Amino acid sequence: MFNFLRTPTDRLIIDNGRVFCPIRHQDTDIDLCAGCPRVRQIEDSGSLPFVRCRLEPAMVPGGFYV
Repeated sequence: MFNFLRTPTDRLIIDNGRVFCPIRHQDTDIDLCAGCPRVRQIEDSGSLPFVRCRLEPAMVPGGFYV
């Protein structure tokens, strides 16, 4: 319903179990995404699997931004 609010840059394509991480600025194993506080959605089924991330800083326990 609210897909018009999403930008194309927040949808990162999974390729062979790896995805480009906008925080690390390199290809990263998808398993690391599962524990990341920025991840909003991981869609690994379908014809085009992707990860959707918050690109603004995220607060983690302890009061630190990542």
